[in-house]
Amino acid sequence: MKKQKILLVGERSKNSNGYAYADSFFDILTELGHDVISFDGTAIQTIVGDYSWFNLNRAERLLFEFEINRKFTKIVEDFGPDICFVLKGDMLSYKTLRSAKSFSGMKMVLFYPDSPFMFLNGNSNAQVVLSLSLYDVVLSWSRALMPIFTSLGAAHTCYFPFGYDQRFFAQKNDREKKFDVTFVGTADDERYALLDFLINALPQVSFGVWGNRWPLYAAKNCDLAKRYQGPAQYKDDMTLLLQSSAITLNPLRLQNYTSHNMRSLEAPAAGAFQIASFSQEHAEILFREDESIVLYKNNNELVDNIKWYLAHENEREIIARNAHEKVIEYSLQLMLKNFFSNNLCFCSTLL
Repeated sequence: MKKQKILLVGERSKNSNGYAYADSFFDILTELGHDVISFDGTAIQTIVGDYSWFNLNRAERLLFEFEINRKFTKIVEDFGPDICFVLKGDMLSYKTLRSAKSFSGMKMVLFYPDSPFMFLNGNSNAQVVLSLSLYDVVLSWSRALMPIFTSLGAAHTCYFPFGYDQRFFAQKNDREKKFDVTFVGTADDERYALLDFLINALPQVSFGVWGNRWPLYAAKNCDLAKRYQGPAQYKDDMTLLLQSSAITLNPLRLQNYTSHNMRSLEAPAAGAFQIASFSQEHAEILFREDESIVLYKNNNELVDNIKWYLAHENEREIIARNAHEKVIEYSLQLMLKNFFSNNLCFCSTLL
């Protein structure tokens, strides 16, 4: 595999205890022998201090965007990358990317680990969509999005499921399960409604809930407050947490409902048994329904599944083992190695 100069654009963790998806990409690409530098488009250092996009008002954000685009252009000029690998890149404008690609001759790759068309949740904007035509490769975690990327001008689109960093999934917890059901993820109204329903429908089941923003909901629901265990967990801590319950619950959000999410592969990578929302990718592409994953289409079906599988430990273990074997090929280490070894292509054999 040829050594490449890679400029990785993506949000990085701010301390050693945190974790951001771009951290894994940076470490893995470096371990593969590439010359990698990273650029965080959500944070900036100026002569008057450090600034984060998330803490600015509307007027300040305009200045922030201008400075981010200026700094990105300067890095491209100084580093001269062969490849610009973008994870989201919300702050980069079409004009900036077009100019940088033109004067540098670099290849451009985009992996947007949310839906770039969901503007309402603050994850994307019109500049991201407009810039799709500039990318040599767009990696899509969703099969449903692939023809849309192509229709908007992406030169080549590959199905690239959410991978997991295998470094964090080696620990094994053989201790007795602490909870019947765990949910690990950021709180929102839809997830709150689901957990509130389950807690009331299954009073005899022990639930453990971790993630950001849950205290806002727990404050108005004493039943949920009893199940809330703590903030988001990362890396090895998350693996041990997923292994601490009989069932890992994985409801898909609106932007993922036709596809899968990061937990879809992380749970089986940890050896955990998951029950997830139904999608074709869950049922037929990444897994096989009732062989390597258990799915539900409505809340009542979910309740029935939880009851049945809590009573059948052997079936849970078989499905979890099958799922673990299914996701071996989707470690980020292997996926990125294959992508670069195959001349920037990851056209999965699943399609």
